[in-house]
Amino acid sequence: MTASGKTVVWTNDGAGGLIGRDGTDSSATVVATVKVTASGSYTFALLQPVQHAASGEDIRDITFGVRVLDSTGAVVKG
Repeated sequence: MTASGKTVVWTNDGAGGLIGRDGTDSSATVVATVKVTASGSYTFALLQPVQHAASGEDIRDITFGVRVLDSTGAVVKG
């Protein structure tokens, strides 16, 4: 995924969610956020336009992998 001609870089927000920025420098703009609740529901917020492969296209699929720790500390992938 790109925004402003730069690759969107995802980082942990420290609260169980993700922050996607257009690059890694200190001036990188927040493009999107993902917030995940303890029940597993999530909210994706697109805050800036992302680039599409074709002109005029307005749909973009975004896929996220999930990796969580269960109560015993074992990694569970989904």
